Amino acid sequence: MLANALRIILFLVAGTCSLAATRMPYAYYKLIRFVVVISSIGVIQLLWDRVKNESNKTIACASFIILAIVFNPLIPFRLHRDSWATWDAGASLLFACVALLLPPNKDTNL
Repeated sequence: MLANALRIILFLVAGTCSLAATRMPYAYYKLIRFVVVISSIGVIQLLWDRVKNESNKTIACASFIILAIVFNPLIPFRLHRDSWATWDAGASLLFACVALLLPPNKDTNL
């Protein structure tokens, strides 16, 4: 049950990142920064607890750490709209992949 709720949340985050690749008001992009950073921290913790393979764990966690740094709302990166669209699409893809590959319980290996 909890895994299904996590999948829904991760797909919602992926959808909001996909929507950020289009033209939206500036406040939406500021909101996305917070959503991605908080979600990335949650996914890092989730992956750290559930992924048994050390190399997969390292690569996945490093990907979300980089994502959290780039989307950091406290010291923001200033990029052009096209660059942000690429980052938004990449974030969307990462969150969707984690949602699809999320094991149903803690005992399942990734």
